[in-house]
Amino acid sequence: MKGIKYILALFSMAYALNSCDSALETIPTDRLSSDVFWQTNNDARLASNACYDKLLNFDPTLFFECLSDIGHRNYYSNDWSVMEKGTADAQATIFYDIWKSLYQGIRACNNYMANVDKIESTDQAELDIYTAEVRTLRAFFYSYLVELYGDAPLVTTPITIAESKELTRTPASEIFAFIDKELEAAVAVLPLKQSEVGRVTKGAALAIKARTALYNGNYEVAAKAAKDIMDSGVYSLYPEYSKLFSYDAENGCEVLFDKQYVKDQYSNQAMSLFGVRSLSQGGLNIAPTRTLVDAYEMKNGKLITEAGSGYDPRNPYTSRDPRLGFTVYVPGCTLPNGNIYNPLPGSGTSDDYTQYLASTTGFGFAKYINAEDIATPSNCGINLIYIRYAEVLLIYAEAKIEMNNIDSSVLDAINQIRRRSDVDMPPIPDGLSQAEMRKKVRHERLVELALEGQRYFDIKRWKIGEEVCNTPILCISYVDDKGELIYAQDAVNPKRWNSREYYWAIPYNEILMNPNLSQNTGWSSTAQ
Repeated sequence: MKGIKYILALFSMAYALNSCDSALETIPTDRLSSDVFWQTNNDARLASNACYDKLLNFDPTLFFECLSDIGHRNYYSNDWSVMEKGTADAQATIFYDIWKSLYQGIRACNNYMANVDKIESTDQAELDIYTAEVRTLRAFFYSYLVELYGDAPLVTTPITIAESKELTRTPASEIFAFIDKELEAAVAVLPLKQSEVGRVTKGAALAIKARTALYNGNYEVAAKAAKDIMDSGVYSLYPEYSKLFSYDAENGCEVLFDKQYVKDQYSNQAMSLFGVRSLSQGGLNIAPTRTLVDAYEMKNGKLITEAGSGYDPRNPYTSRDPRLGFTVYVPGCTLPNGNIYNPLPGSGTSDDYTQYLASTTGFGFAKYINAEDIATPSNCGINLIYIRYAEVLLIYAEAKIEMNNIDSSVLDAINQIRRRSDVDMPPIPDGLSQAEMRKKVRHERLVELALEGQRYFDIKRWKIGEEVCNTPILCISYVDDKGELIYAQDAVNPKRWNSREYYWAIPYNEILMNPNLSQNTGWSSTAQ
């Protein structure tokens, strides 16, 4: 049984929150009367389920990758493409769509928190767990909000339309403090394991706490929260990286927090969004770049640019970190349908990268792409993983490195990941400086968490956007019919990043309705 995903598929809350003219209007217009609802623990359970339903889907979670250096928006007539090229303005619908989506989640949580005390429970411990779950979800929504927009209205109770038009932006530091406080309260109540698969656990709340603290530069808190997870004995690395994003690994030992789906009932479009042309019957939306492909080390642990690496540019995928082939479909890979992936020009396949709807870089997504979904690419049941144990290990390592408290536990955290059975990369050696270790952990995050929606947020917090995202789009390399080595690139639609990109525009329509909401630096209502 998939647990909560079946609940989400079968139950549609009568008080679910419809879209409003302003995303900050937090009074639902169609909720059940409290005279008939908020009577039992099951009412609280159903209300909490409505909060889970508001978690971000594959789009936009993985679409964030096209704003980083490792992904490319495969179509040019979409807000994501405009943002990638640095030409978006504050009226771009994506700014409002995600702002609205996050506040809808916050609104559902606020509604729960405002009403749960009406229940006269016969099992207060159970009710407290539901409430701790909702606190965690609300903190998670706010973590995305502050990471994308910076200062934003902190709303913790249902408010009227008139009140929504008087809100001001709360400093990001206060929102981070609120998130930490909420998660601390939730951790004290949540169990290590839930009987219903998919519900928030103590480990999930600690993981969100660790990630948010890391993003906020609160390294001591991040390291402690990550260490609490590591010491819990509940989680471990899944033995095979190659199967980590398959149906077989769902709800496995590595997953701390995910969004649950079920085919035919509460499905997603993972295959149609990210499958290569020959698999998805359409065209993938985000194409991995050669920047990502080139980042993977050789099997001997050297970068392809290092002397003695053994890298052969005419056989660029040979003897590489196995995670490359488990993450990206490169020429010569075997696809889930048994065919060999061939995106080279003139290949005669629908994956020829010069053809319409094929990957414009020649590379394809491998994560979340499963044979079970080929027949119905818009009806997938694969879960979307938000946080997994490998990230917890990397959070711990990075936080300790930033505190310059580098000991054997830091090396072990990174090397556990590199020693996974089907990865088996050389360990990081002892004796490196803080600067060298910082470089190592950042590289490990890049290759371990690639195409999971993390890289964009790493670029933002490390403030390296101008360095890595002002480039042409690097595509496949290949030997042409004259025997010449060709390095393809898309110079017509290059990536562009300037200082304003570190915080998204506050949606222009929100500012029109509420002049108290100031705009982030560098954004205006007209195209740049």
